[in-house]
Amino acid sequence: QYLNTRGFYSSEVSYSINTTYRYRRAKVYYTLKQGKPYIIDSVSYKFKDKPLEPVILSDTANTLLHKGTIFDLEILSKERERINRFLRDRGFYYFSVDNINFLVDTLSGNQKVNLTIVIDKNKIETDSLGRLLYGNNAVYRLKNIRVIPTNNYLNNTQNFSGFDSLEYRGLNILYNGNRPKMRQQVLRGIIPIYPNYLYNLSQVE
Repeated sequence: QYLNTRGFYSSEVSYSINTTYRYRRAKVYYTLKQGKPYIIDSVSYKFKDKPLEPVILSDTANTLLHKGTIFDLEILSKERERINRFLRDRGFYYFSVDNINFLVDTLSGNQKVNLTIVIDKNKIETDSLGRLLYGNNAVYRLKNIRVIPTNNYLNNTQNFSGFDSLEYRGLNILYNGNRPKMRQQVLRGIIPIYPNYLYNLSQVE
C-alpha cells in the first residue's frame, strides 16, 4: 500500500519465515520488488469556479506537481493543502481541500499520467429535496476584531452583553469589571489585522 501511494503500482511484496531458531523464536524476511513508477506526463486545471481561475493560475510557479516527476499521492495531498492555504490567505474563508479534486488519466500507456486538478464550487446549502446547491467561493473581509485580554469571560463568547469595551485603532477590547492591565498600545502592536482587511488565515493564526 505504501509503494502504491508513492507511485510504484506494479511493485510486489512477499515474505518468508524462518522458524529454525531456538526458544520458539522466528525471523520474518520481507522481499520487495520495486516496479517501475508512474510518471506525471502533464498537469492541467479545470475550473468549475471560474472566478478562482486567475487567482490560482497566478501561483502555479509554486506548484508541487511537475511533468516528469513520480505520481505520488502524498505530493498530491500536499498540493491540495498548499492551494487551500494560498486561497484562505487571500480572503476565501470557506474554501477547503474538499473543493480540490484530481482526475487521473493513464490511458496513454507506458505508465504515464495525465493529471487534471479540478477546482469545485463551494457547497452552499440544500434545496427542498435535499440536493446540494453550489456557488462560487466568495471573498470575505474582517468586520469586528474583538479582543478579550483576560480569561474572565463568559463561556458563550458570542454573548457580550454586560461587557465594557474600549475602542483602539480597529480593536474592540472587551473586559468584564476592571479595565485590563495590558495597555491597548501593546495589544495593537502584536495583532496584525485590522477591520476591512481581507481574511488571511496565516495572519489570524
